[in-house]
Amino acid sequence: MALPRLSKKITLVKKSTSEIKQADATGRARTIQVEVRKKRTFVKREDGSDVPAEEVQAELAAAPQAPVVDDAELIRREEEASRHAELLRRQEEELTEKRRLREEQDAKEAAREQERQAAEKAPRPPPKRLRPQRRPQRRPNPSPKKPKRLSGPKPLK
Repeated sequence: MALPRLSKKITLVKKSTSEIKQADATGRARTIQVEVRKKRTFVKREDGSDVPAEEVQAELAAAPQAPVVDDAELIRREEEASRHAELLRRQEEELTEKRRLREEQDAKEAAREQERQAAEKAPRPPPKRLRPQRRPQRRPNPSPKKPKRLSGPKPLK
């Protein structure tokens, strides 16, 4: 006589319904029925305890596996790590150089600003009065003029 096989898994299904009121595009409130189904599976273990199936799968996934790494892979990883360290060092040097240049430029700008403010605060000498320019007097033209005749007949031309 065959013994009936006992199942190691038990699945529970929970179903719940609820109603939600939501306004549609026209503004009318509509009632919507929502049905939620929850499914949970339990696995019977050898020691007699019931544990959810998700936990069993998580335990199996978390089991440490021995990493298989050969010498070539180790050498490649070390070279990559040294290249990465060199890159980080270069980037750090560039950043410090940029920071130093920015600080120098800020110091120069601050000095210029102080000079400008000092020049604004310094007393200015009163402006010199300029004398108006004199126009040169007109001098008579050195070419001789013909004397005017006072009376008499006019000459023919």
